[in-house]
Amino acid sequence: MPEKRDAGRILGRDGLKGTLLDPLPRRNSADQPVRVEIDTGQVVDIPASMLRRHSPGMFEIPLGPDDLDQFPARVDSSSDETVIPVLAEELHVGTRSVPTGGVRVHRRVREHEETVDVPLQKEHVDVRRVLIDREVEGPLPVRREGDTTIIPIVEEVLIVAKRFVLKEEVHVTRSVREERHTEQVTLKRQESDIERVDHEGRSALLEVPADEPASKERPPRSTR
Repeated sequence: MPEKRDAGRILGRDGLKGTLLDPLPRRNSADQPVRVEIDTGQVVDIPASMLRRHSPGMFEIPLGPDDLDQFPARVDSSSDETVIPVLAEELHVGTRSVPTGGVRVHRRVREHEETVDVPLQKEHVDVRRVLIDREVEGPLPVRREGDTTIIPIVEEVLIVAKRFVLKEEVHVTRSVREERHTEQVTLKRQESDIERVDHEGRSALLEVPADEPASKERPPRSTR
């Protein structure tokens, strides 16, 4: 049985240790595979470019025990064991957001004319003079009779004796009349146009039905 010629010890991640069975190739052959025997007995071929000299007779590789399955295994002629790597594919499923379009809303204001008919009240005053021409004791106060305000007008006249004579009364009557007033009033109402925009930036009008108000009562359904 031929003896193995140790070219150096190998140190990897997560406690991986092994022995380099082949001498290092020349620099222009850095991608040439070399045999490495793991301390568990597995022999694999790895590119020589992965070897980093740690100290005399000691090399480091950026691999761990779980990374050995990606390298071809060899059968060691000095052992009756055959190491066959078992590979398995893993499926990784994920999601990502892809823009498919959007909605663009245009709001505009429209004006329209509406006719309003509301009752308005106006006060009118009728003034008339009422001749009295009778004697009174002196100035009289203003008085009211219903909707009429009466303002007495007196004057002094010179006769055999001085006395007051009621010359006239001014009767002011207030009445309320209702008149119809018609006027054009401008009201504003907002309307909206809704557009759908696809991923290429093209837009198209989108018909969106209006929902009924929540307070609106629906008619009862027939049980027949």
